[in-house]
Amino acid sequence: PTRASVEHLVRPLELDIAGKWSRWQVSTLLRGAANKAALAGLLGGGSPPSLLFTASHAVRYPAESPRQATHQGALLSADWPGRRAWQGKGALPDDFLFSGEDVASGTRLDGLIAFHFACYSAGTPHLDPYHDRAPRVAAAEPFVAHLPKRLLRQGALAVVGHVDVAFEQSFLWYDSDSQPVNFRSALDALMSGAPVGHAMESFTERFSLLGAILAEASWKARRNGSEDEDLKRLRLWSAFQDSRHYLVLGDPAARLSV
Repeated sequence: PTRASVEHLVRPLELDIAGKWSRWQVSTLLRGAANKAALAGLLGGGSPPSLLFTASHAVRYPAESPRQATHQGALLSADWPGRRAWQGKGALPDDFLFSGEDVASGTRLDGLIAFHFACYSAGTPHLDPYHDRAPRVAAAEPFVAHLPKRLLRQGALAVVGHVDVAFEQSFLWYDSDSQPVNFRSALDALMSGAPVGHAMESFTERFSLLGAILAEASWKARRNGSEDEDLKRLRLWSAFQDSRHYLVLGDPAARLSV
């Protein structure tokens, strides 16, 4: 996981859950402990978790790559030494990735609901929306990521993920303060036994709210534009785009047995 997601997303959620949901058995794997073997053990040990939340980088491939369909959105584990240490060493080996191919065909994941905060963890669109002047082809055609498809095939009830690039504006506002309100709301709802679709309402509400705030910020920028206003508007736009790209795969009416 990235440092920002650990400090401003996972840690706050961990503290919140510990305070509210003491009857749940919660395990948190951070930094070096969040490796491929640990995730494989959680999903392949015969007793999968009821709710799995991950926050990490994920891999991306060009549209012409033969690995895109099977590995785009695969979760990048803590086995990866980091961008600086790996610079110049070529493509990432599968030892660093957790993809659909790492979910064994005999694994049973009945009752699992998974939430993957990572780029392309739910799927990939045809065009990259962040290249508005000259749209870049992200994939020959839109597709669902392989990992959630494998999880569902093995009995998971639902998988929540992201279509396209996921930004830290999902949980960080204008300054460094953590505001993972929508994630907290979604997890609270799931742990209360609410359907997955209903639990994700907080993201829909955030999208609507950010749209209104962005419209006002754009109006102010036209009147008295400044570098600070432009930066604020850019962060707002990124958060607005990010909030619209969460997707529920599987049964939106599914709920945890609580």
